[in-house]
Amino acid sequence: MDKHNLALFKNEIIGYTCLRQKKILIGRKKILKILLFDTCVVKKKKRNAGIGTKLMNYNNKIISKSKKPSLLLCKQKLIKFYKKFNWKNIEKSKVLFVDHKQNKLFIMSYKFTKKINGKILVYLNS
Repeated sequence: MDKHNLALFKNEIIGYTCLRQKKILIGRKKILKILLFDTCVVKKKKRNAGIGTKLMNYNNKIISKSKKPSLLLCKQKLIKFYKKFNWKNIEKSKVLFVDHKQNKLFIMSYKFTKKINGKILVYLNS
């Protein structure tokens, strides 16, 4: 089940994140359940007010409680933001998003402790 998280201020949505449950294939055989960090949006007028920090901390708690690792795709300018919350870069050569273009995007992980033998295949539209 996907998890949609809202930040509200005076009944107005000012922030939103989404964690999607997915299965990934590692190598040719191993299937692992993960949470795909799909979306993180904060209303422009409310940026730099700590909303993103609260949302990230909340999502990291959900990921930790689930005991599932998490992956995300992001632009280079967002890497520094995610690193503040203990997300780690993953080499592009190790992960393939099969049904999504990732040319200019970077891959990051959180709580990914399993040793990876083989390429990780991620299907977003499954």
